[in-house]
Amino acid sequence: MSLSEFLNNYTPQSGWGTFFTAAFGAFAGAFAASLSQNKRAIIAELNALSAAHALCVSIANRFLALKKQHVRPMKDDFDRISAAYRNHQTMERQSGVRVPFAYVANLKFLSRSQRRPLR
Repeated sequence: MSLSEFLNNYTPQSGWGTFFTAAFGAFAGAFAASLSQNKRAIIAELNALSAAHALCVSIANRFLALKKQHVRPMKDDFDRISAAYRNHQTMERQSGVRVPFAYVANLKFLSRSQRRPLR
């Protein structure tokens, strides 16, 4: 049984049939448009989340590259100097003679020439 047969059999024939058919068509069209609009909104939100995730990964990647390029050598120098200072303190305690601890301070700064260009 098709929709037109259903409406013809179960709607009044006194002119109200057209009204019920139009009301049903308007309701079905509004329902379909609502579903389509909801789908578009969900897809737009998922695309925005995907873009935000890609941005976060990119920022984290830049900071990890910065750490590898600049922070790690400074941390290695600090660890080396700390070990030398502990060794110096041990030698002073054992010998009883106070000798100043000498080291070369690394006063680097991040200039534009040291940075790698962004790709």
